Amino acid sequence: TLILAARTDYDRMTRTASLEAQRAQTQALRANADLTPDPTFGIGLRSDFGGDETALVFSFSMPLSGQFRRSSAEQAGAQARLAEAQRSDLTWRLEQIVATARNTLQQSDVLLSGAIENETVIENALVRLEAGYELGDIRIDELINVRRRLIDASRSTAEQRAARQAAYLELLELTGEATP
Repeated sequence: TLILAARTDYDRMTRTASLEAQRAQTQALRANADLTPDPTFGIGLRSDFGGDETALVFSFSMPLSGQFRRSSAEQAGAQARLAEAQRSDLTWRLEQIVATARNTLQQSDVLLSGAIENETVIENALVRLEAGYELGDIRIDELINVRRRLIDASRSTAEQRAARQAAYLELLELTGEATP
């Protein structure tokens, strides 16, 4: 599992994975370039018969590629593909964590809105019940029950505000975005 960390840790992790993928890609390119060995061409002077004759010598060498170079290139290519896959996987997982944090914030907004609406409805009902109590149309136990429900609704609203703030701070930590 991926442990949640600060945004700088995410940046460091993605940068490290990207650099590793680039390194592996460069090694694969080098191994592919080494598939065909470099030919050599030489020019030299040679003296024979105690220095009485001097010869100009040309040489050309074309080595043949073998199984070792092919397998080295294939291995480097596989390592480059693996490093790129690991980088993509890490990027995807980090994007999923951020998407989850965004979703949590959106859900918190919806829940907070519902809690505020519920508290408002109960508060309005309490005002009407208090007026009815003063007129003698409502019993005290009904008024007490509505006050308890209002206290519960207020507590729920406060909890939803705290949950929304926590979701906002988590998203802020992950993305550095200051907008809700």
